[in-house]
Amino acid sequence: MSWQSQLPKSPGLGVSDQSSGSAFAPNGTIDGVTVIQATNDEQADSQPGLLQAFLDSCADIARSPLTTFPAPSIQAPSHPGNTSNSLVVSSQPAAFSPSSFALPPRSPTSSLFPFPRSETPTLALWRSPAHIEDISPLLTLTLDNLIKPQLEVFFERIFPMIPIYTSREIFARLQSPAYLRNESFVSMILSMAALSLIHPLHRHEVSQRHTRAKQAKLLMDEACMLRARWDHGCSPTVEGILTSFCMFGALFELGQPAGARMRLKEAVAMGEAMRLDNAGSYANLSEHEANRRHKLFWMLAVTERCAVDVHREMTEY
Repeated sequence: MSWQSQLPKSPGLGVSDQSSGSAFAPNGTIDGVTVIQATNDEQADSQPGLLQAFLDSCADIARSPLTTFPAPSIQAPSHPGNTSNSLVVSSQPAAFSPSSFALPPRSPTSSLFPFPRSETPTLALWRSPAHIEDISPLLTLTLDNLIKPQLEVFFERIFPMIPIYTSREIFARLQSPAYLRNESFVSMILSMAALSLIHPLHRHEVSQRHTRAKQAKLLMDEACMLRARWDHGCSPTVEGILTSFCMFGALFELGQPAGARMRLKEAVAMGEAMRLDNAGSYANLSEHEANRRHKLFWMLAVTERCAVDVHREMTEY
């Protein structure tokens, strides 16, 4: 069986051997060129669209500026014995030099992109600076409409009981990208907002207690996620102690006394690690920071004593 008989037959373009009456040469070539011939003139004329699409595609390849290999040449039949309606495609590549493989010089118009790389748009709705890492998307999304309003409530209602940071210090730090990348500070902000959502409530806010409790739990979840590291508590800070203390108050308001006691013990343990009960630990601190830590020590000491008394009364009854 010859190679011509193994090729697929199609209605418009066909390949056959000499027995079918085709004008093909026995070897399928004519003077070094391959011939693709319609089976008869009537079938070739019945499908002008297929032939035109092939010609258009060859012309597009030849005109393409990104083509790195020589395109096949298309020419009319030149064999004296070939008088049928044939399309001759040369099987020999056009003459070329080694330099023909070199890519053409790129320009904005010949680039694969319709615009310069430096102006390529991104899908981001807001492009943050490269040096800012958003460690808490929840804080970013709720900073203006939830966190800041609740911090104002915190300093209005709770600050007299927890006089550790002033409102001026907190709101100034919220404007600093460095503090917004600090996990300890962000956790403290979230816990302060969580506590202010549920304690204390005015009379007109009692009806919203269920919704406020959900919001407080969501903020505490985010604070716990930021602290979920193996080295949590290894280097305690004032912000870390205040975070645990605010979570103690929020859990107590949510009716979770066991969880509240655990957070209070955590805050007291970090205070002991910072040696807040040792006067020598204040020697190298500034006056402002020393006063802050003094207040933190007395807040923890008084709250722990009250919690012990309350727990004793609860267990006795």
